[in-house]
Order: sequence, then C-alpha cells, then structure tokens
Amino acid sequence: MPKPVSFLKNLYFFLSIVLFASCADKNNNKIQEALRNSLETSSEIIEMSSISTLNDLEEKKYNFVTQDRAEIWFAKAHLIKKFSEIRFDFIEKKKRKQKLNRNDIKEVFENLIEYKKEILGRDSTLREQFYNQFGFINKYKSLILVDTNSNSLSIQKGLSNQLITSILNGLQTEIRKIEYRTILFCNNRVGMLDESGLFESYSAIIGQNTNILKPGGILEIKAGIGAFSKAALPIITFNGKRIELNQEGYSLYKRVVPKKPGKYLVPVKINFFDQGVGKDVVLERIVEYTVIEPCNN
Repeated sequence: MPKPVSFLKNLYFFLSIVLFASCADKNNNKIQEALRNSLETSSEIIEMSSISTLNDLEEKKYNFVTQDRAEIWFAKAHLIKKFSEIRFDFIEKKKRKQKLNRNDIKEVFENLIEYKKEILGRDSTLREQFYNQFGFINKYKSLILVDTNSNSLSIQKGLSNQLITSILNGLQTEIRKIEYRTILFCNNRVGMLDESGLFESYSAIIGQNTNILKPGGILEIKAGIGAFSKAALPIITFNGKRIELNQEGYSLYKRVVPKKPGKYLVPVKINFFDQGVGKDVVLERIVEYTVIEPCNN
C-alpha cells in the first residue's frame, strides 16, 4: 500500500514556496505550475492509500471474527469517503473558473465547515480523536482573505488567480489527509493481523459440543478470544471456576451433566485487555443445555 507520510511532511514546504513565489516573482508561472503538480500528486497518492485501507476494511466484513465490527465501521468509513469526494469535487469546480471572486472563496470555506461537521458527526470516538485536526481551515483562509472574522470578506491584494488555485490545491490535499486518517482510524477500530498473525482487537467465541444430552452425557464448552488468540491473555471462568488456556489458545470446560432431565445454564465469563479500545473488557455469556429423558429400549 502506498505510504503518504513523506508527502504529508512536504505539504507545508510546498505552501511556503508558494507564498515566497508570490512575493519574489509573481510572474513565474513555471514555479506555480510545478507546485500545483506536486500538490495534486500528493492528493492522488494519499487517495490511493485511503482506497486501499477502505478495501481492507471491506474485506473484514467477510471474516467471521471481525464481521460484526467491520459492518459498523465500514459504513462510517464509506460515508467519510463519500463526504470527502463531494467537498474535493466542489473545490475542483471552483478551480476551473477563469476568475475566482470572494463569494467563490466564501463558499469553499463554508463547505469545509460542513465537511468538518460531517466527519466528526460519524462517531463520538472520531470526534474526540480528530476535533483538533481541522485547524487548517482557518490557516488557509488567512492566506487568501484579509479579515477572516468579517462578514464582508475580501481577497488579499496581489494574489493572482493561479496562486489562489495553488492554495485550493493545498486544501484538497488536506481533505485527502483527513479522509485517509479517519478511514485508517475506522479500520483500526475493527482490528487487524500483525506480523505474528495475532489480532489486535478481539471478540468472544464460545461454543459447545451439543445443547441436548442424555443423563450422564458429557458437556464440552470451548471459550476464547478472536480466533482463539492467546495474545489478549484472557482469564476465562465457567460457573465461577477459572480454566487456563490450552496450547491451541482456548479454555475447555468439561463436565458430566446431571441425571435429572431439564434445562441447565453455565455462566461463562471472559476478562481480557482489548488493545483496539485500550481498556480491560469483561464479556459474560450464558451457555444453555437440556438433559432429556432417556429412551426406554
């Protein structure tokens, strides 16, 4: 998957050259064209990373271990991608105009404010994580407008349409950065396989050999985390009794069932540290089985 990190680091370097070029040589179209191409290339590479991450998240919808979480977070990530495309394309249409006026610029930043609301409104954890990452809106606004707090906005003197377009390219790159980071966040919330093949986020898996037994039959219950991963170091108890993990990564509870017919319950409790959410988690399940009357031969 393409790595956008180096391009992200170079973004502000590009913008600083843009500002220098506007002061030192306003007629140097070759420099401004090179800057525009650099920013557009950055946006394209970051988008490739976003698409790759989104595809990875979609694949997790078809894995029984990650399916439930992936359904939820893929829906959020898919909307983020959609919102990003809408705002990116809006700026692209503005760039195609021969002359940008203050209303055009005003509409661009109004759209970015809406974009911020759309992204942060997907989930409370997204809002907490990314609330402070939209400071670029005011920074870019101050590059173009004289008074960012005034209702009567005016473009700074000396800014050519081409230079404003270069700044809009920077805004598009910022959208791609937000898109990539938030989609990556959604993907990480589901969990992934690391180099050792162990899950970073986990689900409880509890299974029994059967739920209908004859008197004196053997009940078996298996309990583990994720794909029976030992990486989460779970503590598993059955009927209040702790059973250690075996070599295959799960706890096996076996007992002879009562001779008296009827329905019976076995409470199962799993304590583990979920790296995906960064806290201790306690999962409790009730395993039910039925002892039936023996057949008379």
